[in-house]
Amino acid sequence: MLRIINIGLLIAFSLCYLEWGQGQSSFIFQVIYELFSKKSDLVSSLTHPLILAGLIGHLLLLYCIFKKTPDKRINTIGVLILSPVVLLVLLAGALSMNLKIVASALPFTILSVLYFLKYRKQTHS
Repeated sequence: MLRIINIGLLIAFSLCYLEWGQGQSSFIFQVIYELFSKKSDLVSSLTHPLILAGLIGHLLLLYCIFKKTPDKRINTIGVLILSPVVLLVLLAGALSMNLKIVASALPFTILSVLYFLKYRKQTHS
């Protein structure tokens, strides 16, 4: 069950929708592709704290998905690293009253709550 939640978290994070300016929008997976396709700016992009945190969070969740028995601390750190980015997207959508942005951030938020409920249930058992 934890592996399914982790896969869902990665997919939900990648499908967060961003909108800015006049007619400019993209999903996080499109932004990630753009960052890694431009090799000239790759080093400067990876040193940005927000991008570096997102990359580390992705790698930690991927590690926990493929490991036979994932470490709960590493998994929790991965979820906690990705959460502020999604919460910023959710806040931006709520403040601009943009339903598409809010709706795109809700799956990650719901899966994060499910993860922590499951994690809490396992630690108390």
